[in-house]
Amino acid sequence: MEERRAVLGCYLITASIALTTSKIDALRWTPHMEESLSALTNARECPEDERLVTLVKLSLVMDKAYHLQRDGDGHHAPYFYIKAFQSQLNLVKDSIPGSLRNDDSILFHIATTELVIHEIAMRAPSTPNTPDLQRLDSLYTSLQAAKTWLDLWLSQRPTEYMAFPYTIFGQLSRALVSLYRLSVLDDPAWDRNFVRTTANLLEYLNRMTYGMKMSTTHLAVPHQSEWNVFEKASTMFQCIREGWEPKLIEAWFPSPQSRGFDDTLNASNPPMLDETLPMNGLDDLWMMDVFGSL
Repeated sequence: MEERRAVLGCYLITASIALTTSKIDALRWTPHMEESLSALTNARECPEDERLVTLVKLSLVMDKAYHLQRDGDGHHAPYFYIKAFQSQLNLVKDSIPGSLRNDDSILFHIATTELVIHEIAMRAPSTPNTPDLQRLDSLYTSLQAAKTWLDLWLSQRPTEYMAFPYTIFGQLSRALVSLYRLSVLDDPAWDRNFVRTTANLLEYLNRMTYGMKMSTTHLAVPHQSEWNVFEKASTMFQCIREGWEPKLIEAWFPSPQSRGFDDTLNASNPPMLDETLPMNGLDDLWMMDVFGSL
C-alpha cells in the first residue's frame, strides 16, 4: 500500500508541475496506477488516502483537458470536450467523502480543474453577429471559478502561506491569469464591467501584496529580505499590478477614440504574463516558471 501511495503521489506531483510550467508531461497513467487508485479507494486505511484519491482523480481530469488544449486535433468542437470534462469533474465531486467536501486543498483543486476545462472557451474566437451561448456559459463558469479560487486564497491566514506546496502557487498564477484574460476579453457579448464588479483583479492584487508582506513577519529571519520568498512574492504582485493596470483600466473604461482599435485586448491571443510586466530583480527560476508560463 505504501508503494501504491508513492506511485500515485509521484503522478500527482508530475501532473501538477506539468500543468504549471508546461515544460514536462506527467507520468503516463498505467493500469498499475488505476489498480492502485482502486485499492486505496476501497481499503480506506487512513484518512489521508481519501484526500490523495480525490486529488489524483481531479488531476486526471485536468491532465486530459490540458493535453486537449496542447495537442488537440481540431476535429471536434471544443464544447464537445468541455461538456465531457465537466461531466467527469461532476462525477469526481459526487464521489468526494463528506469529511472533505469543505476541505480547502480539495476546493482549490476543484476550482483549478474548472479553470483548466473552460480555458478552451477563452481561446476560442468570438462570433460577433450571433453570440455563442455555450462559450458565454464557459466564460461565466471560468469567472466564478477564478473568483472562488482567489476568495479561498484570501480566506487563508498569511501565517499559513509557509505550509502551502508549490502546486498551490502554480494554481494561484492560473487563477490570476485567467481573471486577467476575462477582464480584458474583447467580445461584444461579454460584459467586462460585470467582471470588474464581480471580481476586481486590482483589488485582489492589492490584498495579495499585503498578505505576502504580512507573512514575512512570521519568518525566522524577516530582516534578510534577499532570502525571503514572500518578500519577493510581494514585489512580484506589485509588478503584476503595474503591468496589468493600464490594460485593465482601458478595458473597463475605454475612451471613444480607443474602442475597437487595440488588438492587444483580444483574448484569443492574450499577451503572455512575462510580456506584460517587468520582472526586475526576480531571479528565482521557480517563480518565473510559476508566474510566467501561462
